[in-house]
Amino acid sequence: MKPETFELIGVIISPAGRIALLRALATSEIVRAVEGQNVGGWEVRTIKPTQIVLQQGDDSQVLKINDAIAQPAAMNPAAPNAPTVSPPATGSEDGGASKGPDETSSTAKAPPEVPTETTTDR
Repeated sequence: MKPETFELIGVIISPAGRIALLRALATSEIVRAVEGQNVGGWEVRTIKPTQIVLQQGDDSQVLKINDAIAQPAAMNPAAPNAPTVSPPATGSEDGGASKGPDETSSTAKAPPEVPTETTTDR
């Protein structure tokens, strides 16, 4: 039986134990595994914060988070060459530079105090 091929997509380490989140490359199925568990013909030997070690007989492999085969940037529209940064909106064409600290249009004012009536039973 040929062992399954996995991608490590996450690791959870807590006082209760260590869990690896694996994606089977053939089916995209997500598998949770703990140390000592067999998954897809492999035994999970070690779970560390960014990698795990799988073993089958004398063969072992180390899977690291984000080790999946990455698409080139030209093929992946979600990976632009340079990040796009927009300036913050100020509400004025000059960027608010001509207004002093007490003259900004975004200054919030406290609502006026409303007197409350108190009644007493006599």
